[in-house]
Amino acid sequence: MLVLVLLLSACSRPEQSSIPYFSDIDLSPTWKQRSDVQPSTVRSVGTFSFVDQENEVVSNESLRGKPYVASFFFVDCTNVCPTLKTRLTVVQQQFNADELSIVSHSVAPETDTVQRLSNYSKVNEINSKKWHLVTGNQDQIIQLATDRYGAQLTNQSGQGNLESDYLHTEILYLVDKEGYLRGMYNGTLQLEVERLIEDATVLVSE
Repeated sequence: MLVLVLLLSACSRPEQSSIPYFSDIDLSPTWKQRSDVQPSTVRSVGTFSFVDQENEVVSNESLRGKPYVASFFFVDCTNVCPTLKTRLTVVQQQFNADELSIVSHSVAPETDTVQRLSNYSKVNEINSKKWHLVTGNQDQIIQLATDRYGAQLTNQSGQGNLESDYLHTEILYLVDKEGYLRGMYNGTLQLEVERLIEDATVLVSE
């Protein structure tokens, strides 16, 4: 009888999520049940507010309730950004607008205006209902990238040449419905993006 009770208890116990959370201190992954998550110990993206290519506000509150994929880019980038755009186009095709969003933050907002992002969106067949290209205060975007996502994105030359001024990050970030960071993937690698899609599918269904 005791064995049966233990078996029933094990069967009824909720499983840990297959998608990790990350420590707020050192971004080390940790697998746990949602009910066991302590907000002060796991990495969340926090509060932010920018405008996208349609001049619509995109914020942590407007995105709450569904997962999203975050990236950092700028229009004039010819290094990793075109590859990331190609990979994210595949992600865009896999989900409906009410399932998952993509948020690409410009690290060069002084040149990437709303109008310029709108033109870029049209040329690259970006669905603005699914994929937001956001611009805003540069310091806030850089701080969000480095402090909340842990991105290696810093100004290196100060010479006014965007291609050399910014260290590019090829990392794509997966954020869950509640704003917690849940995945980091090398966006230049097809297998990594396939893994991102698999993980995002899990978060969509939760």
